[in-house]
Order: sequence, then structure tokens, then C-alpha cells
Amino acid sequence: MLPTLTVMQARHPDMYADALCCLCRAAPEDNDHVWTCPNSYNQQQLIWADAVASIPKWGRAAIRKANEDADTRHRKQQARTPNVAAPKRLQWYQPSDTLLWASLYSAFHDLSAFRPPEQGQLKAPLASACSVVTAYQGLLHSALIEAWRPIIKGPRSVVVAVAHQFIRRLDRDALARLWKTRCEVTIAWEKTQGIRPKMKKQAQTGQPWNNASGTILPPDTCQCGKPNTDHHQGLCPGAQDNPTLADQRLLACVRGQVHLSTLEKMGKIHFL
Repeated sequence: MLPTLTVMQARHPDMYADALCCLCRAAPEDNDHVWTCPNSYNQQQLIWADAVASIPKWGRAAIRKANEDADTRHRKQQARTPNVAAPKRLQWYQPSDTLLWASLYSAFHDLSAFRPPEQGQLKAPLASACSVVTAYQGLLHSALIEAWRPIIKGPRSVVVAVAHQFIRRLDRDALARLWKTRCEVTIAWEKTQGIRPKMKKQAQTGQPWNNASGTILPPDTCQCGKPNTDHHQGLCPGAQDNPTLADQRLLACVRGQVHLSTLEKMGKIHFL
């Protein structure tokens, strides 16, 4: 995938005079603007409408799974203790579109930027509300669970299951409709500027760049993010002191002894 123009302009200021988004040419293209560019508002509306329309299907599947799990537990209980009462069957009750959209506006504080709320849909954002960028990146935020708990009837497992499917759909469609479109437009613009793929692989001429976190390094700072003064004899205090640390952490994860962070799972940071 292509880095954002903010990254490329910082790495190669000789090739990129600015970092303006190739779609709108109105704002620098950073990790947030890629997903929230005003020129993609129509596509974003379609992405969210399609995801909301699929909620009943995911809800019925989650209810069916919950009932199957309850039946399995009941059979095991009967094997130990006869005459155990059968579990109550769950049913899917579809929330109205007004309630669903109101809950989404409360969970995502910037949703109204590209989809103006209709009457009765606007609701004050929760204190834990997050950005739509979080959903586009495939991360399930607790704010969505909190917003859906009052309107989706059933155990929390059903709410979480539906929320996971909802975020997966947003993530998939954002990649196909927003990110890939942006890449095609950016590549076409680079060709008009005479920028070729081999040129972008040349040594960086701009500011030092942290390849792990994707940010500009402050002066006298190592790639690990710590000041150079913290290094002993030029060695990084992180993985370079012990090159087996990454393997040890990965092995501990496989054994179930530790859980990798979200960024580690995404490969955004090193195992330290």
C-alpha cells in the first residue's frame, strides 16, 4: 500500500512540493484525511448504509448461535443433573432505523460530517465516542458496544457479535471504496509529476522518519523512540540489546501466556 502524502513529502521533499490530498487538493493527506476526505463523503454514506442494512442478518445469526450455545450447555447440565429447566429461547428484535442511526451518532462523534442526521436521529456523543476512522481501520471501540446495549435486546455476546460483523464490513468496504480509490488517484497524479516507483525507493532526503510508528523523529532520537543519550555505546535499549526478545514474546503468545497488543497484531510496532 502507498504511504500517505504527508509521509512521502517528509521523506522526499525534493519530489513532493506539498502533501495536499490528490482528491480534494484542500488539506494535507495524513492517516485521518485518507478516510475522511470530503470528496469521499458520498462513498462513505453508501458504506455506512450498506452496513446498517446488514444488521438484521448478523443479529439473527448471533441469536441463533446464542441459542445453540445455550442448548449445548443445557445438555451438559442434564447429563449431570436430570430435570434441569430448558433455557429460554432468544429472539431477534430489530431496532428501528432511527434508533440505530441515533446510536451510531452517539458512538462516532464525526459521523454527521458526511451523513447529516434526519429527524430524531441526532444524539449527543457519548463521553467515550470515537472517530469513524477507528471503524475504517477495523478496530471495534467500546463506544459502539455501549451505544448498542440499550437498543439490541439480548445478552452482551449478541451485541458484541453484531458489532464485530458491523466493523468488519466497514473495514472491508472502506478498503475497497476509499483506500483503493485514493491509491489509484495518487498514482495517476504522481505520474503527471514524473514520480516513478523506483524514485520513491531512493534514500530519504527529508526529515528522519520512524518506520515503526510512522511519525517524524524528533532531533537526536533513535528509531526506537528514545533519545540517543539513553543508548549505551550506540546500542538501542530495545531489541538490539537482546535480539531474541521478539521471538520470546511471540512464543509466549503462542503458548497463551501473553496477549499481543492491537498494534503488534497489525504489525505496526516491533516486539519489544
